[in-house]
Amino acid sequence: MISTFAPAELIQTLRTFPMPRSAVILVSAEFFRLGRPADVATQGAYLEACCGSLREAFGDSATLVGNTYTTDVARFGRPFVLEETTTTTGLFYNWLLQQDG
Repeated sequence: MISTFAPAELIQTLRTFPMPRSAVILVSAEFFRLGRPADVATQGAYLEACCGSLREAFGDSATLVGNTYTTDVARFGRPFVLEETTTTTGLFYNWLLQQDG
């Protein structure tokens, strides 16, 4: 059985880290290691709960960044198209690229 966690618990834990209000925070996410957020049924809701917890914990003045690179362009000679090329670093980062701001 996969363990669950309450997003409020994640937020409370993240707030214990001493971060300046305007920090740039590199998110190297393997959220699956935390378990599943309670009451989340879909993949989109899962990603939203995890990212929402980060936003809530660090506030609007912090900048969240992630590893959104791809090796497919150089490795396979595929063209890079900003609006279409996906990352090879994981689901969260592809989702992150699709978010406004």
